[in-house]
Amino acid sequence: VMTAVKETDRAGFEAYCEQLGNGERVVPLTPKAREFFAQPSTAATCRSINALTREIAELEAKIASKGG
Repeated sequence: VMTAVKETDRAGFEAYCEQLGNGERVVPLTPKAREFFAQPSTAATCRSINALTREIAELEAKIASKGG
């Protein structure tokens, strides 16, 4: 049960980070999460993660198109 809760928490965190990184408004459910996602450094980190995720997807697409 604890693993399922942790996975749900992680999925929620990842979704919030992706939304925040895309410039969307994020409204986390817990006060602790709201405080965390309100920090400017968190928003900057989430933007960086999103940029890297897009870059990885582009590189994977290039590799796939070359039959790699």
